[in-house]
Amino acid sequence: PNLPCKIIEKLYKNYYKLGCKSGILNISYNGSNLEPISLNSLSELNNISNNIISIKRLQDYKIFLKLKFLT
Repeated sequence: PNLPCKIIEKLYKNYYKLGCKSGILNISYNGSNLEPISLNSLSELNNISNNIISIKRLQDYKIFLKLKFLT
């Protein structure tokens, strides 16, 4: 499975802060590690909570294998 994410903020160089339906990921990601996807709508990413969530926590729920983000 993939974890749909949305770019929350462009940081330094080619790094991005990402948010998913569970909240904002606690580390930034290099754009070269992200795979763009095109979707007409993914309502779960319209209102991302301000909760900071770790990849470890996502792995514990077995929902993280590969990051994707909306373009």
